[in-house]
Amino acid sequence: MSSSSNSGGGGGGVDDEEEDEFSLGKLSKYIVPPLGSSQTTLHAATPPGKFIISPTNSKYRCWETWMAVLVAYSAWVCPFEIGFLGKDSQHPLYVVDNAVDLFFAVDIVLTFFVPYLHPTTHLLVRHPTKIATR
Repeated sequence: MSSSSNSGGGGGGVDDEEEDEFSLGKLSKYIVPPLGSSQTTLHAATPPGKFIISPTNSKYRCWETWMAVLVAYSAWVCPFEIGFLGKDSQHPLYVVDNAVDLFFAVDIVLTFFVPYLHPTTHLLVRHPTKIATR
């Protein structure tokens, strides 16, 4: 009998490990990341794509801030150029505008590597194909 209780205890240990994998404590780690959890929890919660950029990454947040500055620049300079400069391609602002356009093109490419929040579950979707098709 003691051997059957030991093997039952061993089987109980496996069940306990399975229970630990699906415990409410661990479930919260899958729910909390979109709400501001640490970056390590974000990577542990979902299978990563090789080149996925976390939206909570400080470098990405700086990039987004820089893009907001460039949008404000474009909103202010474009009407001025259209109204006063015409189509003068030799003007120094033309070179700056091309550089800003290059930043916007890079941002479009980066968008294919940044997870998004699922509208129903509010969890980060990190699957590269789903990100790209969205």
